[in-house]
Amino acid sequence: MRIGILSDTHDNLDMVDAAVRRLNREQVDLTLHAGDYVSPFVIPRLANLQSPMIGVLGNNDGDHGLLAARFAEHARLSLRGLLPPSTRAPRRSGCSTGTTVSSCRRLSGGRPSIS
Repeated sequence: MRIGILSDTHDNLDMVDAAVRRLNREQVDLTLHAGDYVSPFVIPRLANLQSPMIGVLGNNDGDHGLLAARFAEHARLSLRGLLPPSTRAPRRSGCSTGTTVSSCRRLSGGRPSIS
């Protein structure tokens, strides 16, 4: 079984479309989405997946009710609730590639944690 995994799509429709095309090309049997769709308008794009998709809500997802309603409109999509807090990554101040060291120091209270 081939499983595709997505998360943190954050309404980036171009990237969602690219991911859907890739997952379809790879002929995955199941797609899992770990949350952070953000807004309901991204769900119809995910419905273009050829595989079933199981998703959970993330900490940045907005209207949970409307997201659930959008999922319900598509037979292959299933929303299973909120990712349990014990499995979420801990919140910490850090910086990613492309962040200046001075900005990172300001955000992290002086010691940058660049990843």
